[in-house]
Amino acid sequence: DDEELIETLSNSKVMGTKIEEQVKQQEITGQQIAEVRQIYKYHALRCAALYFIIGELCVVDPMYQFSLDWFIIMFNKSINLAEAKDSKDERFQELFRSFISLLFEMVCRGLFEKDKLLYSVMLTFKCQEMEKELKLNEVMALLTGLPGPVKEEKPANSERLTDGSWE
Repeated sequence: DDEELIETLSNSKVMGTKIEEQVKQQEITGQQIAEVRQIYKYHALRCAALYFIIGELCVVDPMYQFSLDWFIIMFNKSINLAEAKDSKDERFQELFRSFISLLFEMVCRGLFEKDKLLYSVMLTFKCQEMEKELKLNEVMALLTGLPGPVKEEKPANSERLTDGSWE
């Protein structure tokens, strides 16, 4: 009985060690997955934001309906079409360039000619917003034709403009 008990304890000690090693390996793997997820998160957010742009096209014309399944197919296709790059940053830029080009081309196929410019502007504004390059006062001036609330000072190298024409 004592030998059987000792053998059982020995086996459970070995199993405990194996389980402990597996838990450590799972923690390392979990951390690696979290790091990779963080790397791709920005790209995924940018692409997801574009889905909402094409989703809003149904407000322009109810005929413009694009499914999430179609969008995912286009996303996967753009990954296959993207050129391989050496660095991660270049790769992400190429992935986004490939995706937005394919998305623009495929959506424009289904738009009336009169709505293509609107779609282009919507994509441009969304990309600028994601990159934090969009200035709301400039957009409002473009869309309404009214000057924005903030007046910029006249640039130093613009002597040919009078103060009145600048304002």
